[in-house]
Amino acid sequence: MGIAMANEAYYRGGNVTLIHSEVKVPLSHDFESFYVETASEMHQKVMEIISKEKFDFFIASAAVTDYTPVKKYDGKISTKIFSDITLQLKLTPRIIRKVKEISPETKLVAFKAEYGIQEDKIQEIISEYEFADFIIINDVSRKDIGFGSDFNEIYFFDGKEISKIEKTLKTKIAKMIWDRILMRA
Repeated sequence: MGIAMANEAYYRGGNVTLIHSEVKVPLSHDFESFYVETASEMHQKVMEIISKEKFDFFIASAAVTDYTPVKKYDGKISTKIFSDITLQLKLTPRIIRKVKEISPETKLVAFKAEYGIQEDKIQEIISEYEFADFIIINDVSRKDIGFGSDFNEIYFFDGKEISKIEKTLKTKIAKMIWDRILMRA
């Protein structure tokens, strides 16, 4: 979905900077892109770029992990040494909150990946992301949309109302999202 959003912004004349991890679709070489491997690297690169440049929009479509291990082990963990392991996790920094702190004038489009969307919980999700200018909620539990699929289905909140975009191609959804964003921005 992030690639579709970046491509659509570029097709509309936008100057696009893309920060991404591993992707399964070809990237356009017509805009600047930065590859990162970890949530920490993503955070660092976003903070570096958003601090130096002015952006009209920040599209936060990456599904950055919510937790990261407290202690990192290099190499293989041997079963000869450990018969059981307790994994301690900590919250990763919330990149999108920092974007609005550093650049409050930038319009923030926050994607929220939910596992099994319940329509009666959508307002609760929106309240959690009240700092964003636009919120897009998509269901990552479904195999026919989202990750690894050319299709998606979303709920779009523009600051006033919620609308649903039924399952369709991500490229079409990106066009619809940009149409709605530019109408309100």
